[in-house]
Amino acid sequence: MEQRSTILLVEDNPDDVFLFERALRQCGREYDVHAARSGEEAIDYLQRACRGGHVPGYPVPKFILLDNHMPGVAGSDFLRWISDNRIYEVVPTVILSGSDQPSEVKLAFQLGVHGYFLKPAGITKQTELLKMIFHYWAESSVPPVKEYQSTAEGEQAMLKTDLR
Repeated sequence: MEQRSTILLVEDNPDDVFLFERALRQCGREYDVHAARSGEEAIDYLQRACRGGHVPGYPVPKFILLDNHMPGVAGSDFLRWISDNRIYEVVPTVILSGSDQPSEVKLAFQLGVHGYFLKPAGITKQTELLKMIFHYWAESSVPPVKEYQSTAEGEQAMLKTDLR
């Protein structure tokens, strides 16, 4: 039996997590969702996933959906962590934000985000946006982290944890 792909959802709002999971069901794709309620939780998940799948329950995600404004480790801090831990830069990372301030969008792309979307008002529009994102990344080809890991100059041996 083929293992289902995992989406890492980094979202502190339980209503948005519910909406995300609802849109995913409506999309007709089979994914497992790991919802991290903070950037710290997401980093912990990825640190476990990087261990070559040896930690049960922590598969490398097919893609990451990230809220930009969270307490503690915000979206930009999480993106900095990803860029410091290059083995994850091949995992498509998309920001869903309540803000489309040009400075925030620019910073996100400078930090390596693959897409930045404003969360639309209304359940129907949010669901349509999420379905479009799911379909796009489900069909996209990206190098598997496992293959990329072997060429990342030994970085997989020790992930950086400094968020400054």
